This record gives sequence, structure tokens and C-alpha cells, in this order.
Amino acid sequence: MGLGILCLGHSSAYFALGYLSVKDYWLTKYAAFIITMAFIMMVGLIIYSNFRAPSTRVRMVTVALICLGPTCSTFAAIVASEVAKRILVPVSFTAHFFLWVLVYAFARDLHDTAMHFIRPGEGFWSKSAPGEKKCDDLEHGNSHLRWKHQEEQYHKEWLRHQPGYRDQTRTLSSHQMEKMDRQLERMDYIEQSPCARNSLRALSCGACEVPGDRGDRSGHSGCGDTGAEAFEDLQGQPPEEPRKSKPDFIGWPTDEDEFAVHAEHTKSHIKSTAHSTICLSALLWLAMLIWAIMTYWLAPSEVPKYATLSQEQPMVVWPTATFCPRFIACKQGVTFASDGYQIFQIDLAGGTAKRVNCIGLRGPISDLSVSCTPKGCVPVALAHSVVHCGQGPTAVQDTLHHFTVYGRGSFQEQRMLSASSSELVSYGWSGDEWQGLAFLGHSRFLSDLGGIHNRKLRSNEGLITLDELPSGDFLFVRRVPMSKPSVQIRNASDMTVNGQWHLPARLPEVQSACAFDSNSMLVLLSSGAEADGQRSLHRLQLTT
Repeated sequence: MGLGILCLGHSSAYFALGYLSVKDYWLTKYAAFIITMAFIMMVGLIIYSNFRAPSTRVRMVTVALICLGPTCSTFAAIVASEVAKRILVPVSFTAHFFLWVLVYAFARDLHDTAMHFIRPGEGFWSKSAPGEKKCDDLEHGNSHLRWKHQEEQYHKEWLRHQPGYRDQTRTLSSHQMEKMDRQLERMDYIEQSPCARNSLRALSCGACEVPGDRGDRSGHSGCGDTGAEAFEDLQGQPPEEPRKSKPDFIGWPTDEDEFAVHAEHTKSHIKSTAHSTICLSALLWLAMLIWAIMTYWLAPSEVPKYATLSQEQPMVVWPTATFCPRFIACKQGVTFASDGYQIFQIDLAGGTAKRVNCIGLRGPISDLSVSCTPKGCVPVALAHSVVHCGQGPTAVQDTLHHFTVYGRGSFQEQRMLSASSSELVSYGWSGDEWQGLAFLGHSRFLSDLGGIHNRKLRSNEGLITLDELPSGDFLFVRRVPMSKPSVQIRNASDMTVNGQWHLPARLPEVQSACAFDSNSMLVLLSSGAEADGQRSLHRLQLTT
């Protein structure tokens, strides 16, 4: 019962923690902490109030050990510090392992109760401790002995009221009467009393006659033998003529010796199974502890690489003081910016921004790229369709969310790379629209957080931009916590990873980015226009 409550509380706490830790709710970490602590406190209170230990200190230590593992796991799930996780996770598994080791030791030393099938209530009524010698004095509070003595007196009284007893005792001397009384005292009550055995043979024997009840005219007790026959057996005097008695009834299954053997075998099997299960639980937590030590302490950790601020920062003059850019795109030294409705060409040396007349652009812009041909570089916007600002809108087969134009030649000879969830698909011009040409593979970098504490990206996380580097490789920038890499470069031919970087720790949230050259990129901060004296456009160096 106690182990069931313990396992239920722990499993409920971990289920709530695992479910909430991957959901994008408001104050998710706070909710996970409160709900998990509620389950842990519930288990602690139940164990503390029901665990019978001679010392309050032992009870408190036991409850602390039970709650230590889930508590450490909860803090490890909600904190962002990698150092804290390296301490809390192994401590959590260690606490669980020692808890089940103690449970196994306690289960091995647990004594069986003193209950007996034929002596109902003896194990509960007796107040003697296990291994302590029971006192025979009825005045020392042993309720079961008083009950047994009272039943024996009832049995003797019942025998004295039987007709056979009176017939036999009329011809006996006082010495023989005393001998018979001593035999009655030495008689095993459980084996001789019809009323005591009535609880075991009720189905075939029926109700027994209570002391003083003489309703049975034949003089039978209702349980097989008459009183005279019983007393003839006591005196060692067999009847003169063999009587043809009825065959003994079968009775309850608990009357047979085979039942006791089978019950002992079943009890031994159940205990062995329970001990094996507890031992297996301890071994599983030991395996998890070894995994945690190997992962957090002994495994060779990769030194994270960080993108650094370049010494040459752009000097940007936005068209107006209220202009808030949301997208940037750059290639071959040309940079474009858009607020989602207008497109401007930006001079990074501090010149005035020029508005680009984009033919056929209708509706809000969801992404921005650049198509460079021998005639020059022209912005390409993703709206309801793919809009080339020099040629107008073009149809696309699928719905795109992020894209970039790459390759050489004219715009129709180039290709587009699109990322949908973790799938990378290449599109090419076919007749009158852009159609999917090749599936380039999966990139878990675009959908999963990665690392030891991997999870799916939340709605406020994910891909920011993808772009083509001058070397032909692809640049991917995503929005994730600062402790995870945000920038990744993949080979264009086989999509293998050539490098990944973390954004600078003090850099504000990035809104958009583009590949400036083979070793650097431009990032646009979410604040858009300059605020609080900070630049809204930065150049980051990707060092190897």
C-alpha cells in the first residue's frame, strides 16, 4: 500500500513535470514547479503520518529521502544553468537509487504476521512484539488468551449439558470424574470443539448447538459425534459394537494440510516476486545514475563557439525616425531592409536609404531575399507569392514560410531553398511557376532544441532566416535560449554541418539576419529602430 502510494505520487509528479516542461504556456516553469511540489508534498504527508517509526527524526529523514529525488529533478528541469543541471540530475538519481535500496532491505527483513487460519484474530489481538515471549497470565492484557480461555469454558459447559455426558458420569467415581476433568483441560480446544470448528465447516455441518440448547432430541451435537461417543474416546473405552457412522464431511479447504502447503508456497512466491521487482527498480535507478555521471561529468564536452562582434560595425541611417525594419537581406555587398510593406536599399557606410520600387508587391511581406545576376542584385519578397521586384510576382507550388534564392544565372535559372519544419526542399522554375525539385534532407536543428535536454522548439522559437554564403554553403539562424547554438552552416552538396555558433550572451533578441560574407553575418535586433543608444544592426564574426 505504501509503495503503491509512493510510486503513484512520483509518477504523477514526473508526468506533470514532463508535460508542462515542453508546453508553451504562460509561466510554464512556475506551473511545473507548483504542481510537482504539490504531488511531492502529498506523498510526504501520507508517508509521514502512516510510517510507524520509534523516532520522529527517523520519520523525517525517510520523508526527506522520498522527496529529495523529485525535488532535485524539478529544479533541474526549470533552471537554465548547465552547472546546476550537472549537480541536480545525478543527485536526483542517487536519491532514487538509495531509496529503493532501503526499501529492498526493509522488505527482506520484514517479519510475517502471527495470523493463523484456525485462530482468527490472534495476530491482531496479541500485543506481544515479534520475538518477545508471550505471557500466559490472563491478567496482563492479552485479549486473545482471555478470549480463548472463555471459549474453553463454554466448551466444557456444553459437554456437561450433553445427555451422553450425564449417562457416563452417573456410574463414575469421584476419582474418575477428576481424571475426566483433567483430560478435558488438556484437550485441544480447537480440535474438539464443534462450535469452534463450525466456522470452518459451516457449509456441510450447519449451525452448532450452543451451550444449554437441547433442541436436538436425538442427543446429537449436530457436528457428527454424540456426547457419549466423545467421552468414551476420552476414557479410552471403545464402544462395544462398531457403529456405522456417516462418512466425515469434506469441510472447508482450509481444513486440509495441502491448503497450508499451497498457501506457504504462494506466499513465498509473492514475496520473491515483490523482492525481485524492488531490486529491479533499484537497478534501473542505478543505471540512470551511471548514465548521468557519464553524461554530465565524464563525457568529453564540446567547447561552445560564440559569434563575436566585428570591429567594423555598419553605420546605418534609416529612412525616417519611425522606420522599424523587420527583415534584412544582403549579398555581394548590397543590403536591403523592409518593415513588412516597403523595401529600402541600405548604405552601410552611413548614406541615405533608398526606397526600391517593387513591381506587383501586394500585401505584407513574410520574408526577404536577394537575387544577383550579371545585371545586378534585386530584392525578392515572399508575400502571397514570390515577388521579384524587377519582374513582378511569380507563382509557387507550395506555401512557403522561409526561403532564399541561390545559384547563378538569371532569376529563372536560379533555385530557391525553403525550410518547412525540419524539411529542406529545393525549388526550381518550371514553365510558369516554382515547383519542388529535390528533397535535401531533414535538419533537427530547425525543429529541436538539441543537446542533452532536447525538446521541440516552442512557438516563440524556431528559424529566423536562411541564406546563401558566398562560398555556396547555407547559413541557418534560429531563435533559441542563449545556452543553445543559434547559428549553423551546412554544406550545400550533402547538408553536413560545417560549424555552429552561439550568439553573444549580451546581444538582444535577433529579428532577422543575412550572410554578409563567408565569415560574418548581419543581424537585425528586434527593437528595429535605434533605442537606448544601441545599434539596431550589427555585424557578427563567425570565427573557426
